[in-house]
Amino acid sequence: NGNFSALNQAIGTTTTITGYTTGDMLYASAATALSKLAIAGTAQSVLTAGATAPAWSVMPAFAAYLSANQAIANNTDTKVAFDTEEFDPQAAYDAVTNFRFTVPAGQGGKYMFGASVGLTSIGDTTILRVTLYKNGVAFRRLFEDTGSTAFPAIFTGSTLVTAIATDFFEIFALQNNGAQN
Repeated sequence: NGNFSALNQAIGTTTTITGYTTGDMLYASAATALSKLAIAGTAQSVLTAGATAPAWSVMPAFAAYLSANQAIANNTDTKVAFDTEEFDPQAAYDAVTNFRFTVPAGQGGKYMFGASVGLTSIGDTTILRVTLYKNGVAFRRLFEDTGSTAFPAIFTGSTLVTAIATDFFEIFALQNNGAQN
């Protein structure tokens, strides 16, 4: 293949790369050999460092939202049932029964979680709270206010966490206005 002859000469090998397409990558598979990594065939793939060679991986990621308003009970941490997925390439978010993200096998690491919860009307001294739960336990508060905000309002927070496979994460909201909101 003429396109690679100069490259082969420059690195001192006679490796011939054939059957490549736009987007394929070359890497040194040995001290004197080149190999090809074909372009990823799956959307949302990222290049990762494998044990002996680069590899394409589909990393866990998702976005979900409510399809309709949800009532938040008075003075009770209430799970927010984000029931519609925007994307979820590894099917790690359950938008049907548990409304939670579970870290897939082999995918432990750092994760960024963010959530927004909107309320339409609440009294001036009401507590408003959005909390990230990890494995069924309150883990990190994403937002808290004492009702000094004009309504309707959207409350947003995010956090970076370390997680291992099978850890699961959920969003809960709390308000203490005396009625469901």
